[in-house]
Amino acid sequence: ELIRGEPYAEPADAWALGVVLFELLALRRPFDGTNIGMLVVAISSGQYDAAALAAASHPSELKHVASDQGLLHKDPAARMSVDRLCECVHALQAARDGGAQAEATPAHGHEPKGTHDDCNVQA
Repeated sequence: ELIRGEPYAEPADAWALGVVLFELLALRRPFDGTNIGMLVVAISSGQYDAAALAAASHPSELKHVASDQGLLHKDPAARMSVDRLCECVHALQAARDGGAQAEATPAHGHEPKGTHDDCNVQA
């Protein structure tokens, strides 16, 4: 959004968090370019290194959050919000722990939305 001159807002923070999460999972940057112009084009078009993320040896649910279906979604209105990220992390933790608490316990003071389909959590 900032490259397009749009005002700074929370979705830009969510996207930046997605970049950091991608780097932690894939051990490389999501966007690449041989020069700054190519990097701007890659970022603006949402062309990230999906293969590097797919090859990462981390849970698919976590990789989903760092993908163009989650925090790196090109459209800020469709991008996973920080609040939704907190809910997904809570659901992932509950699924990992084998409990059904994901639906029953609010994450960070937020009421659960009732479904974690966009989190890609497998029960």
